[in-house]
Amino acid sequence: IKRVIHGTKASDYMVPWQAFIQIKRSDNKIVRCGGSLIDKKYIISAAHCFDKVSKEPQSIRIILYLSHDDLNIHSAYAGGCQGVGRCTIRDFNADVAILKLPSSVQTNRYVRTLCLPNKRILSSNLGNLDCRVAGWGNTRVSGSVSYPRYLRWAMVSILDTDKCNKSVAYRNSITNNMLCAGKWEGGVDTCHGDSGGPLMCRLPNSPWMLMGITSTGKGCAQPMSPGVYTKLSSPIINNWLSHFIQ
Repeated sequence: IKRVIHGTKASDYMVPWQAFIQIKRSDNKIVRCGGSLIDKKYIISAAHCFDKVSKEPQSIRIILYLSHDDLNIHSAYAGGCQGVGRCTIRDFNADVAILKLPSSVQTNRYVRTLCLPNKRILSSNLGNLDCRVAGWGNTRVSGSVSYPRYLRWAMVSILDTDKCNKSVAYRNSITNNMLCAGKWEGGVDTCHGDSGGPLMCRLPNSPWMLMGITSTGKGCAQPMSPGVYTKLSSPIINNWLSHFIQ
């Protein structure tokens, strides 16, 4: 479960689709993850966040638009969800979940939906895209955990899959359902607490689009170990999502 390393405090309205998700597991452990509002009734996140989720009522708590200095006040939506749909997951392949909200969210300048990738952005050179990640995850590479009070973001680049599959990196474990993004030299990354959050990219003069979901990685911000993200444009994942989002 991942976090933003060497990120910057996000300003108001900067990531208006970002959700904070708190999950109570069957072993009573509390897990924190991120998500993205992709429709007025649906939030997309990572499937592994919901492993061993408790069957108790209100085991999943979602907050949209947070006052950036407090995770419990000034929220446009705070509550649970009607259900969680999870794509088949094995070794983080197709690591995606859909959360259905009990009612539609009212969008405004604080809360907006994030577009899914279109043909124009997919036909471009992904390495040249302006891409960012965001989350409330731990901000320390080593030592004790330190969760920020403020939403943080960082700029990353989508990296070539063949490069990420080299023996010095992920040893051919990056599948067609994954993207790797970050900095090859390390230093900037997502990590613990950021799982499920957005890898968002855009072309010049175009809206932000959800290219990936924070999923896994080798350590945090390490050289030759960029973050691994669920690839939203994968045909398997795209077809699965179409059952929920028309």
